[in-house]
Amino acid sequence: MNTAGRKRIEHILTTILCTHAALAANVAVDETATVSHLPDRTVVTLTQSGTVTVTEGGSFEVLFVGGGGGGGGLVSSDTSATAGGGGAGGVIHLQSLDLAAGTYEVVIGAGGAVWDSDENAAKGKPTTAFGYTAYGGGPGGKALNMTSGGRDGASGGGNSSNYGTKGYIGKAVHSADGNLGHDGGDAAGTYSGGGGGGGAGTAANGNKGGDGYACSITGTEVYYAGGGGGYTDDTNGLGGGNGYYGGGGRMNRTGGNGVVILSFTTTTSFRELFNDGEGGGEDQGQRFPWRLHFAHIHRERQFLSSPARKS
Repeated sequence: MNTAGRKRIEHILTTILCTHAALAANVAVDETATVSHLPDRTVVTLTQSGTVTVTEGGSFEVLFVGGGGGGGGLVSSDTSATAGGGGAGGVIHLQSLDLAAGTYEVVIGAGGAVWDSDENAAKGKPTTAFGYTAYGGGPGGKALNMTSGGRDGASGGGNSSNYGTKGYIGKAVHSADGNLGHDGGDAAGTYSGGGGGGGAGTAANGNKGGDGYACSITGTEVYYAGGGGGYTDDTNGLGGGNGYYGGGGRMNRTGGNGVVILSFTTTTSFRELFNDGEGGGEDQGQRFPWRLHFAHIHRERQFLSSPARKS
């Protein structure tokens, strides 16, 4: 068989497997969830609170990320006073979590607001599901307010700087709860920016937010929950290391929202793939009679291998 023929057969088999993955999902979710089908796994991404119904119990890989802390507010246009970056939301990554059939509540933690007046609103909110809690990140310190400093959280917020006088550096305080997180950073000094927020992967380094946690649960490596920068004024909720969901807010920016991601195996044997359990023959009324499908693939292979098709 030539190369084109082999690729055609591979395409047919991959399409069949992916179609089966869509039909044999182990969970039921509402339209706000994103469902992705890989050749051997199904990935469910939950970015809004709701419920997940496990229709078939089994083992799941699960990633939990809390909301990132808000960046410190600038309060003033005085460039000698700079605010700290928010700490990243906590991360819990379970390679194997056994879940029984049933309905589970999922709460996605919101990112914190910019901390200019309301400290509670600036704290990242916790993400909870399946009995686990990924806590929110601490907000970064406000400029021109040395009594604020950064705040503690799953990752700590960076401190603020006012003419070289620095505030408190937020600490990571939920490691005992299984949360990955790190301390905030120390402001580099006058005119150099406040301290960066701690990330789930690394601590902050001066005004640079800590890196996020690298995870390939979706089939592609992504950094989650990076710390917010204490000087760079950029997009909401990204942070050091291109931290994705749960990133701490950069100076004068909001924190990123949390997320829950589930991944489970959907690999199935060919006999199971085309047989609904009623027997192996095409005369027994199966929805996907496996003999008919294999005959179709065999005919396709013969056609592609025929002398008229060879290059």
